[in-house]
Amino acid sequence: MNATEGRKALVGSLTSQARLQARNLWLDDGSRAPGDTKQEGRGTMTLIVGIEKKARVTMGADSACGWREEVFTDPHGAKIALCGGGRYLIGSCGSARVAQVLQHLTEWPEPPPSGDLLPFLIREVAPEVLRSVKAASAAYAEPNDGLHLGKNTVVLIGVRGELYSLSSDLTVMRQSSACIGFGRTAGNPVMEALEKAGIEPARKRVEMTLEIVARHTPLVAPPFRILELPPAESVLSPRARPSHSTMPPVGASIP
Repeated sequence: MNATEGRKALVGSLTSQARLQARNLWLDDGSRAPGDTKQEGRGTMTLIVGIEKKARVTMGADSACGWREEVFTDPHGAKIALCGGGRYLIGSCGSARVAQVLQHLTEWPEPPPSGDLLPFLIREVAPEVLRSVKAASAAYAEPNDGLHLGKNTVVLIGVRGELYSLSSDLTVMRQSSACIGFGRTAGNPVMEALEKAGIEPARKRVEMTLEIVARHTPLVAPPFRILELPPAESVLSPRARPSHSTMPPVGASIP
């Protein structure tokens, strides 16, 4: 099998995995409470993909919006954005209002120039996120359930070339790569397989993961937005490169 045939076989295998995972998620996306039969069928949507590679964070997001049967695409909705003067790259799923607060109201603290970032994120970033979300009354969660950012909200944070996740209970975790949103269960194995197959650069893996999952569920949809946070030493004049996917349309052959 030559390289071209091998790549076609890989993509075929990945699309089969994505189709199965998307079908399972369509039936039960994990957003139902135990015993809740009122939310049968469709649930939340979105797929946000993040990768840390060589002190650079790459993040991509789809354009699907809405809830359950109310599905539409919003190519202007920013699920990912540079924040804090370009020192942070933020992506969030769940509440669109929380995303707006994170991008426009949160006062992102200046990250330390060196050292372990995890204590800084736990001590300073997570409380600031909570403060701004509470001040804007943006989170919808039951009292005392511990989900401070809302039931389905998860945040990916790129800072100083490193990738972290912030869950709704404010737990901060270091990630080398991560998928959040409806398509995460389909996206994670696809992204892992692409890495094992040597698909580079990270930007290409992000793009292919979004495209493959989107082919098999209407709850993940193009156009895709991809941003990159450069290494910390180059953030003095922050730049990100938004783009739309250049992957072939559904049914097109992949060389």
